[in-house]
Amino acid sequence: MRQTTRLVAVAACALAVQPAVAQVEPPPDRPSLLGDQYGFYAGFRGTFMLTDVGDVQLSPSRASFGENAPGPEATGGGSIVLGYRWNDVLDLPIRTEVEIVHRFRHDFDTRVQNAAEVIDYQQNVSTNQLMVNVLYDFDTGTPWRPYVGAGIGAAQHFADAFQANRVTGADVHNGTFTTNFAYSVQAGVMVRIAENWALEGGYRFTSLGDVSSGVYPNGDEVSAGEFYAHDFLVGIIYLF
Repeated sequence: MRQTTRLVAVAACALAVQPAVAQVEPPPDRPSLLGDQYGFYAGFRGTFMLTDVGDVQLSPSRASFGENAPGPEATGGGSIVLGYRWNDVLDLPIRTEVEIVHRFRHDFDTRVQNAAEVIDYQQNVSTNQLMVNVLYDFDTGTPWRPYVGAGIGAAQHFADAFQANRVTGADVHNGTFTTNFAYSVQAGVMVRIAENWALEGGYRFTSLGDVSSGVYPNGDEVSAGEFYAHDFLVGIIYLF
């Protein structure tokens, strides 16, 4: 009887101690936090774009020259990105990226119309960019990671350009490449959805330099001194 009582007492003590031991165990890892993982990442971004041009000119100039329908145009594009998160090296939440961007066609049409001539000009402009971005992440202690950043690089435009003389009926086609300095500023948020995967959404303003139709056989050239885009991004990122 005395031995049974002792066994009951030992069992009761064990049950009483067990919750206390469980309480002092370290908290489990939180792999869903972006701050838990540094190093390389790669991804794809799809982009809805509002593109526009400014300072549109015709050389040699004519007073009757103007844009047919000025204003932004909705288009699209995409990019691939390779980046590195420097948190473990710099002790700062900074990322750097190399990004290759393709922009689908932006159209802007112009016309000269006076007593002597009626000429239509059409520029269908597609763009490839190579950008280097620097981004700063804000650690919220959650899977959500807002960021701001800026980028610099080069933009190569291809203007698929047409000149149509409505008086003579002569049509001319030009295909011209121009390469310019480009820069961007952006903000967005990234959220980790699995151990090695994150989703991204954001906004970016990009200045793409200027664009030209090239010189037509009659000496005309249409150019835009400003070409810029408002980009709305959705991306999928893989964390190595």
